[in-house]
Formats: sequence, structure tokens, C-alpha cells
Amino acid sequence: TTTGGTTTGGTTTGGTTTGGTTTGGTTTGGTTTVLITGDTALPIDTSPPLPTGDTLGLETADTAPPPNDYFPAENLFLEAQLGFDAGVGQLAELSDGQDPITSQIVLTLGTASWDQDPANTAEYCVIVIPLTQETGPAAWAGQLQRIWWAVDYTEVEAAFSSCGAPGYELDPLVWGDDIVEIFVGYYSTDWGVGLGEPTPLIVSEIEPAFIKAGLNNHLLGARLAVPAFLSIDSADGIEDVWAIGYEVDPVTLELVFDGDGFLVPLEKTEVYPFP
Repeated sequence: TTTGGTTTGGTTTGGTTTGGTTTGGTTTGGTTTVLITGDTALPIDTSPPLPTGDTLGLETADTAPPPNDYFPAENLFLEAQLGFDAGVGQLAELSDGQDPITSQIVLTLGTASWDQDPANTAEYCVIVIPLTQETGPAAWAGQLQRIWWAVDYTEVEAAFSSCGAPGYELDPLVWGDDIVEIFVGYYSTDWGVGLGEPTPLIVSEIEPAFIKAGLNNHLLGARLAVPAFLSIDSADGIEDVWAIGYEVDPVTLELVFDGDGFLVPLEKTEVYPFP
């Protein structure tokens, strides 16, 4: 994920790439506002296909477009970003100075040749799951020792997608005729984002790079709650996601950039009052 001219990546474990980055964050009078983003990339196994069935309205082969006309989705990338006010434990509306930063989970279906450059729009399509918070943190934040705050998808704002649009038609025998329904509609209670301590794997694989870059005590942990068929290292989530905080103006809630146009990183205790 690239934000404000800075890019951070992840670590590869057993052939699956997991990673993440957090942008945004400032502490003022005990209140921390932070934008969290986490990401992961995993291969899509289409044999057998992802969950399908009679209720998904699958097209038959003789009514579907020729196979060569389908968008060749090969990889799935998961990202999440959210504005977070630790002072009240709620989502916050942030801005990069020009555009709002929306709290959301984004699933990106990319071709095998996509280099993860967002400018190459012909190589990917997205499913967006908007995040809103009407109450306190998600219950699973208190059930997992390392996660101290989390938010679930509540369907207050409907998920939407560019996948299936002209130029991004997907094979209905694999994806059905409503990709949002397959990934979100049938699993609406399974999606969420959490923030907390990093896992041992992230500490061992990622923290040395942080220290080498002069970012001592900056590494945060995160977690993506996902449907079981997308889980990597637990029954209902992706655990090995890392994060870092960047400064936000406490008055305007806009991301702060230094003189060279880069985001200003924060130590983890500036993002949240760790013990």
C-alpha cells in the first residue's frame, strides 16, 4: 500500500505473502487518531472454485461469454484502512489534505502479471467493504489477548465492486453472477479489522527491517477478520499483519507530511498507550 509517497511491504511465509502498513496517527491530550491499513496477498484456488451453489445464480456455459473474454483473476489481495480515535475508541474521518480517507476493507482481484501498481487499472478490480462504527469495539477484541481494539463490518453501508463491470467480467462458473454476494453477502458477519500487538512471526521477520530503518519501537500488530475460506493462519482471520502509525494534525485531522513530502512516523506508544 502506498500513501503519501511512502511504501511499506510485508513478509513471505510458506509461499503466502502477508503484510500491512498503518498510516496516520497523532496524540493530543490523551486522544490518538490513527489510520490503519493492513494487506495480504494469497493465491486464489479455483479448483475447486470458491463457495458456489444453486442460490448464487450461476450462468450456464452456453449463456456465458467466451472464456477468453473473462477477466483473468489470479491473485487476491486484502487491504484494510481505518481512521481510529483511541481517545473514544471509535472510527474517525481523516483526510490527506485533498480527499477523504475512507474506513474500509478492500479485496483486490489482480491478474498474474499485475505489479500491484494502482495506476495499472486494467490489471485489477476491487470489492470495497465500508466500515462504520455505531457502538464500541467489536467483541473479539477482548477475546484475543494481543488485540486491544477492533471493528466489524455492520452493513450500514453496502459493499460494492468494480469486478463484473465491463472489461472486468468474471467467469460465472467460478465466481457466480454477483461477486459481492459471494464474498460479502453470505459472510457479512465475518469481516473486521483489529489493532494491537504484533505476532511473534511479525516481530522476528519484520522488526529487524524497522530497526535498520531507524524505526525502533514503531512496529504495531493488526488482524483481519475474514471468512473461513480466506483464512491463512486461524479459523476466522489473518493474524500475521503488521502496522505503523503516522502523524495526523489534531485540528484538521489531515495527514502530516515532512519537508520532503513523506509521512511522519510515530512510535507505537504515540499511537496507543501500550503498557
